[in-house]
Amino acid sequence: MKSVKKYPWIDTLYTIGIMLVILGHSHPSDWTLFSGTIFEKVILFIYTFHMPFFFFISGFLFMNSKSLRKLGYKKWIQNKMIRLLTPYVFLSFIAIVPKYYLEYHSFVTSEYLAKAIFVPRVGVWGHFWFIPVLLWCYTLFGICRSCLFQNESYMVYSLTLISLIVYFLPISTQWFGISDLRKALFYFCIGMGVNHFRLYEKSVKKCTRLIEFAVASIISIILVNCFYGNQTLMFCVAMLMIFACYQIARVIPEQKISLEVSRHNFTIYIYSWLFQAVIMGICGKIGMMWEVTSISMFLSGFLGPMFIVWIYRKYLRVHNRFFELLLGIK
Repeated sequence: MKSVKKYPWIDTLYTIGIMLVILGHSHPSDWTLFSGTIFEKVILFIYTFHMPFFFFISGFLFMNSKSLRKLGYKKWIQNKMIRLLTPYVFLSFIAIVPKYYLEYHSFVTSEYLAKAIFVPRVGVWGHFWFIPVLLWCYTLFGICRSCLFQNESYMVYSLTLISLIVYFLPISTQWFGISDLRKALFYFCIGMGVNHFRLYEKSVKKCTRLIEFAVASIISIILVNCFYGNQTLMFCVAMLMIFACYQIARVIPEQKISLEVSRHNFTIYIYSWLFQAVIMGICGKIGMMWEVTSISMFLSGFLGPMFIVWIYRKYLRVHNRFFELLLGIK
């Protein structure tokens, strides 16, 4: 996850995406507290597209990167694995025992340990599922780009068609993140295609982009409100909202805060829930209203990781490669 100076609007895309992730997690674990409210509908709406949106961005930047050919596939994928898996493995390892004890009041069983390692969705940090799935995407598409295809246009066309077919296959296993990978491949390919065919270079007036953003958003809201759960229509919603977010990002001027958020989006992603879970627990203990709990969780999910970044910058003595990997700082 990184920004590219050539595309300043990528910073805005990342900022929109990470804010959607934080907002999507900003609610009490007991959904009955806000069941039937507009907030519940907002959360369900966000969950139809916010992670496809991240795979789209990752696919776009993958096609822009020259490091694959410069380093060679082996070194390139090793770098990806180290960057993505260091916080994934380390943070999961240190949290698995206390989490299991708090939930079940006993020590970790071998069955739970196996699932926590090999089933990302039920791991210690549930939202970490994105990390191994993204690594799968890099692994597979990296092989395709470096070894299997000489013509990149043919590669994009072929992989997009194959991934679209895979998207609708009845694969439900969560082991190794296969079910999530089934969907992620297509959105990654769409990002690749937008970059390769330079669709972003199309000159469009700001007012036109705003209209397209509004129309795509309204259609998506209607579809989610009327047909939530329908796989085909939710697929359409994800595509429409990726388009809508892309259009609004091209309208918003580059801001210093979006550059800062984009630069540290991986840190925010991996550490946001740590702060949100603590705030949720405190609010639950004192009987806080769900509205206050949700607002507090949103603020802590953003400010907490940024505070970690600030502390790390301030204390130069602790700067080393391991801490940078652990904190998601590049």
